[in-house]
Amino acid sequence: MLLSLLPGSLGLKSQQQPQNTHQPCDCPAQYAFSFAAVWGIGGNMNSSCWDKWDPFVRELFEGTANFPGGSGSVFDFYLDPKRCAMTPSPVDHV
Repeated sequence: MLLSLLPGSLGLKSQQQPQNTHQPCDCPAQYAFSFAAVWGIGGNMNSSCWDKWDPFVRELFEGTANFPGGSGSVFDFYLDPKRCAMTPSPVDHV
């Protein structure tokens, strides 16, 4: 994409106009960010800290990227882009 801007900025005429084939994502970035924070930060913590990490993350992202209540920790959810929601993971992890 960036390279397609180069001929225009140099005053050169492009033979072919690039086509935008990307579909816009309807899911807000805060969901992706919250998932990345859970695993990027929390995944590097000692597992003994996860019990404190879970309520912290739920409170931190409440109202922006809600994790469903009930059983399981924030590590038990993934971002479902079709539903634009945190969804229980289909696999059990140890």
